[in-house]
Amino acid sequence: MRGRSTPGFIGERLRQIRLARDVTVYSLAGMAGISPQSIYAYESGRSTPTENNLSTLTAILRIPREFFFNPIDDDSKRTIFFRSMTAATQRARERASTFADWSQEVVDYLEMHLDFPPNRFPVFDVPADPFRISFADIEELANKTREAWGLGDGPIGNVVQAIEAMGGIVVKIPLLSDRLDALSVVRPDRPRPILILGAEKTSAVRLRFDACHEKGHWILHRNVPLQKQKEKRYFDLMEKQAHRFAAAFMIPAKAFVDEFVFADLDLFRSMKSRWKCSIAMMIIRSRDLGLIDADRATVLWRNLARRKWKKKEPLDDELPPEKPNILRQGIEMLIEEGIQSRDSIVSSIGLGDSIIEEIAGLPYGSLSKTQGQVSLLRPKMMQKQIRADGENNENGGQVIRFPK
Repeated sequence: MRGRSTPGFIGERLRQIRLARDVTVYSLAGMAGISPQSIYAYESGRSTPTENNLSTLTAILRIPREFFFNPIDDDSKRTIFFRSMTAATQRARERASTFADWSQEVVDYLEMHLDFPPNRFPVFDVPADPFRISFADIEELANKTREAWGLGDGPIGNVVQAIEAMGGIVVKIPLLSDRLDALSVVRPDRPRPILILGAEKTSAVRLRFDACHEKGHWILHRNVPLQKQKEKRYFDLMEKQAHRFAAAFMIPAKAFVDEFVFADLDLFRSMKSRWKCSIAMMIIRSRDLGLIDADRATVLWRNLARRKWKKKEPLDDELPPEKPNILRQGIEMLIEEGIQSRDSIVSSIGLGDSIIEEIAGLPYGSLSKTQGQVSLLRPKMMQKQIRADGENNENGGQVIRFPK
């Protein structure tokens, strides 16, 4: 006798969690005792699992039953920029995209209760054709972005914190691919971009560069049609342009020239501790700005290899990697302020506690109280509650004003 079906089951949710758990269709079928054809049918929406099969899948994939019935946003509205997309496998890209979509769901929930920093990412009139963007344009746009953020010309103390303070969302998760470093998502129907960094990378300077690289895509390429982004010649150029933006944003040309005495690895090593940029990046920066010629650059690269600094540079073990804070702070604030309970947060988001913890950077299995962090968030109260000034938020929430 066949079991009862599960109307309302969303097949794409099964595909999402399978990719997130890094499980193939055939592996899942074998563990669940369900045919691969049935798994494919569930994911494509051609059929739905029986209650028994759904219970089995829920247990194996460690996800609440409700997850499979939560609606999914239209992903055609989003633009995803992949770092090293041409080298990464399709499976790795799809898994990373899934976590980006889930991160958006966590942000959507938190924004119902919290006031995030306003989006202060500057929007410039940049051509939709990357071939019309010059490197001189990129240097200028990087400087203007620094100016808009009030960063001056000096070193940026914490790139991830700067992005969060300006309204961006940063998530750090294992990407499970040595060919995929980072990705970012821009959606016209959402107020803030989302950046996903690979947790496997432990070098602070390379993580900072990845973050600035993705920021370069947000500034330079948000108007580039998706079809063009998939063409190799456009993709390769866009990657070079994002590289150039990252370098210019991290070390402005004027500041770099002022500190540049001569092209020497030991000089770059001393500059690395101050600017938190890789020595390799400073070799490229020197060449891009015309401070050295091709022959001198070749000598520097050879010396870098001879010192065995190509894979691991000095100070890589000493500079701590930057960590996102805002999503973790948001969830902790909801609990500490008594706005939402842990169970209600997990139930409302619908992704399961372990996934939410991973996205938000929370300790596994717990929501610990964190001290010593300056919060960028402001909690909202429910609509029926009244603020002291009686003024309502336009979305129906009430803003809690903290004492100064």
